[in-house]
Amino acid sequence: MEIMEAADLEKQKHNNTRMEALVRLSKLEVYICLFIAFYTLRTVNADLARSLAATQKNLEIEVLENLFKLKRKMSVTCQNGDNLVASKGVEFELKMLEAEYSFVTDEVECLQEKAKKLEMNIETTQTEIENPTEVEIQLKQRLDNFTVHLIQKQAQVESLYSIKAMLLFRIEDENKSIMELADFSSTSSRDYLESSVWEPYDSKFRPLFKQKIRSSQQHLGSLIRQLDSIFSSGVIFLRKNSTARIWSLFYFVCHHLWVLYILTSHSSVSDSNDTRSGVAVSRENINNTGA
Repeated sequence: MEIMEAADLEKQKHNNTRMEALVRLSKLEVYICLFIAFYTLRTVNADLARSLAATQKNLEIEVLENLFKLKRKMSVTCQNGDNLVASKGVEFELKMLEAEYSFVTDEVECLQEKAKKLEMNIETTQTEIENPTEVEIQLKQRLDNFTVHLIQKQAQVESLYSIKAMLLFRIEDENKSIMELADFSSTSSRDYLESSVWEPYDSKFRPLFKQKIRSSQQHLGSLIRQLDSIFSSGVIFLRKNSTARIWSLFYFVCHHLWVLYILTSHSSVSDSNDTRSGVAVSRENINNTGA
């Protein structure tokens, strides 16, 4: 049961580290979105500058064309003015042309003012991009720190998975050795019950027993120390994270319900098998104590 509880604590710590890694990944995605938005803003400003230059050139060309047309019309009207002085239509046309010319000049001035404002805005955005604020610098530093921390957490998770595999392998090895010892002790007890004569074990098996017991004690001691360190680090993490405490409590309750279900089912099976012989019962008890 102690080994199962230690394995459950190890699983709980793995789940907690996985939740923390997911939270760090979500934060990293938020900061990456902010960085992408900042980069798109920069590209949009560059596109606006290009479009402003193109529109300014087009406006200058249109103004020159209109001026050339007006000058040509005015020259034509001046050449023919001696013959058409008395006509009111020509005077009206000249007034319309002058009004149109003044309107075009006003529009050109407005567009030039707008172009100057856009140039000033572009210059300010360029200065902001070239000289970032303290908030942007802090965001970049936090993003770098989060990436480094996430890499460290991934390395810790991988190391914990390797430790888990090693511990499971050791547990399986210890279970095999304990089962072998239990089988040997059960066979010896059966021979004792059948013969009803106490015979000491052979001197060849005693050092083998002692060696296996010592090795199993050493493995169990190292396993308990490792599980103790993992448990202490998990307690520190649970003190700092409230969501991890909630999930650990939920897992703890589910695990206890599962254990109660197994115990009740095992008790019902054991009640149905009470009619077995005393030798078989004693052998099963020895095997259970060894397991």
